[in-house]
Amino acid sequence: MHKFLGVNDRGLACYASDALIAQKGIEEVKENMGLVRRYPVKVDLSGTVVMVAGGSHEDAVRRYLNSRIK
Repeated sequence: MHKFLGVNDRGLACYASDALIAQKGIEEVKENMGLVRRYPVKVDLSGTVVMVAGGSHEDAVRRYLNSRIK
């Protein structure tokens, strides 16, 4: 069985088999298919910027800040 993962930037529908998802993990499969967007996040006052995956810029900032708290 194939699972619908989403539509990439080129407008192509992306599907993956259950076996591939079990082997690689959903995040890696989505990243390889171009479904994961990365946004620039400033990490300190010096202006250092890293690219963080997220659904939006606000989501990427939230993910970065939550990862720093742990």
